[in-house]
Amino acid sequence: MDASTFVNPSAKYRVLPFWFWNGAIEEGEIVRQIKEMSDKGLGGFCLSPSPGLQIPHLSSVWFERVKLATETAESLGLKVWLHEEYPHPGSMVGEKVALGHPQYRAQYLSFRETTVQGGQQVDMELPWGTVLRAIAVPLKRDRCLWDDAEDIRGFIGSNHRQEIYYEKENRSKYHDRHYDALNLQHRLYWKAPAGRWRVLVFLQKEHDQCVSQGTQFDPYSAEAVAHFVETTREPSVSHIGEHFGKTIPAILTTDGTRRGNQLPWTPLLPDAFLSRNDYDLLPCLPALITAFGPNTSRIRYDYFQTLS
Repeated sequence: MDASTFVNPSAKYRVLPFWFWNGAIEEGEIVRQIKEMSDKGLGGFCLSPSPGLQIPHLSSVWFERVKLATETAESLGLKVWLHEEYPHPGSMVGEKVALGHPQYRAQYLSFRETTVQGGQQVDMELPWGTVLRAIAVPLKRDRCLWDDAEDIRGFIGSNHRQEIYYEKENRSKYHDRHYDALNLQHRLYWKAPAGRWRVLVFLQKEHDQCVSQGTQFDPYSAEAVAHFVETTREPSVSHIGEHFGKTIPAILTTDGTRRGNQLPWTPLLPDAFLSRNDYDLLPCLPALITAFGPNTSRIRYDYFQTLS
């Protein structure tokens, strides 16, 4: 870059902020704000639908407004990035992808653990999902004896996190109260034998949002990703495709938020892992969170390589 370009850089070197669409999105206001961005020296914007949006996302009206914004930006030499995940990450778009295709819903690997003494009752609440592995590992001087681990999946049942009890408004003489149980969960109820034990439980759980209501699609499923593109990208191409690679240089996508006791997962992973690495991942799940013998690093490497 020469000195003159540094003093007056082109759009690709200038600031390109998120532009959250979270109101009525009126045509005159679209044009006014884009002109102001140009006047203030911005290089463009990343158009992102957000909570508060008052026009239907991915509707004809939506694309009319996006087209207006793109054409206005083009006339002023600005760049437009698209971010069609509303509200991010995934959420309503993820719900649309999964509509009629529940197998496309994103999953993650959830795990819980505790250490107990012999005779102690373990009463562990667990998220609702598919139990992949549940073991109790004897400890000797704080060292896990993995070869002696006991399968305790049979001690996992179901309960509800919340129970409500209320009187009915139109109650009859014989049925004047109502009782409900909400929020289904798994529950491990196991009493430790003599000794000291480390209890580990791994579950496959549907991805839950901490940002907004909705779901994500499975980013590790080629079919789910293809349906995501068909659902969100192809409508954009039909309305503003002539601007792709020009005024619209990129489309932004965002990954979901994972908490401390979550790891990337897909129902497709066990078979893909076995095919790629010639051994079963499920018995080796503890290696993903703790020392699991001399092959710990190898298992973790194979896990992430298979995912990627």
